[in-house]
Amino acid sequence: MKKDTKQLLANALIKVAEKKSIDKITIKEIVSECGLSSQTFYNNFQDKYDLLIWVHGSKRMGMMQKLEEGKYSFRDLTIENLTFYMDHADFMANALTNTHGADSYYRKSGDGAFYLMKEYLKKKKGGKDLTLEEEIHLRMYVYSCIDIYAYWASCNGDIPIEKMADLVVDALPETIRGYFAEG
Repeated sequence: MKKDTKQLLANALIKVAEKKSIDKITIKEIVSECGLSSQTFYNNFQDKYDLLIWVHGSKRMGMMQKLEEGKYSFRDLTIENLTFYMDHADFMANALTNTHGADSYYRKSGDGAFYLMKEYLKKKKGGKDLTLEEEIHLRMYVYSCIDIYAYWASCNGDIPIEKMADLVVDALPETIRGYFAEG
């Protein structure tokens, strides 16, 4: 039930964000859109920015789990991520453009993606920490991907999704590429 409630709130945020800048949206508008109470909202999220990160973050956690379990490749993960950005292009543009500072979607989403990928790499390395070089390359890659996914979606996917996935996978830094090799 909890995930269903969270999904209702997420869908409401996406719907309200079709007409309004995310930084101007209120909790009252979100709960009004989905027929839930403010108390229900706060039982699930700290604030609208917490919900905003959950919209894509929960999906990203599922993608990383499939990658870890060997259920799909890094390219598959990339295609699913690109599909999310394309399916929610206006919402993602709103989130990236209209959140700032400590509540910046770019920053919070990047931090979440970086953490998940760092933990994945540590597991692939048998529990060893990343070297400073690997960590820097991973950080550059993760934050660059957020930016390029949004740019690609804003161009209406002029590059086909399969080709774009190849470009994103090809951009993996050499220091970490081998840990994402298919096999």
